[in-house]
Amino acid sequence: MKLFFENIFPIKYIGYYAPRFEMETQDKFFSFLKGKLGFKIKTKPLKIYLDHTDENPHRKANFDVEMAVDMTDMQDSFDIYIIFSGDCDFEYLIKFLRGKGKIVIVFSKK
Repeated sequence: MKLFFENIFPIKYIGYYAPRFEMETQDKFFSFLKGKLGFKIKTKPLKIYLDHTDENPHRKANFDVEMAVDMTDMQDSFDIYIIFSGDCDFEYLIKFLRGKGKIVIVFSKK
């Protein structure tokens, strides 16, 4: 994926936001992303809410605020943003960035 976008335009920043599972395999994956591909890794512990059944607890690791702050903070450095996200919580941020003349492309599961 990184090579695909590098063939279209230069990439200045790639961030990867993910919950930390404290697993060796995940640490190796993060090291690969960071060392070989130049990703900036941002993690935090996975939260488990017991408001569901014990067999199926609610798990969450939201990074919406972190991503929004990072993107807003870096707005003077970028003209194009590409977001890969599992949810659609970025509408307000997208409108803000587009209002500043930025191009924002979103890939989401919905």
